[in-house]
Amino acid sequence: MNRIYKRLAARAGLPEDVVEQISGHSMRVGHAQDMVNNGKSLPMIMSKGRWSKSDTVMRYVEHIPLHNLEYFDKLTATVK
Repeated sequence: MNRIYKRLAARAGLPEDVVEQISGHSMRVGHAQDMVNNGKSLPMIMSKGRWSKSDTVMRYVEHIPLHNLEYFDKLTATVK
């Protein structure tokens, strides 16, 4: 999968340094981040991504803009 994603990214004209960072988990990370950006709750994200541990989701979304994580923190507060 890594080679396929990297090949597609290169064909799309992404910079080489970006292409080098793409991995098989890039799609899962991106989907988790998109769900946070769209206001989805932690249980919803865990269900859609088939994650059993919230720690995994939190690692995937740790690099999104802070204002989105603040909203996400409010959503996860009810789950704890």
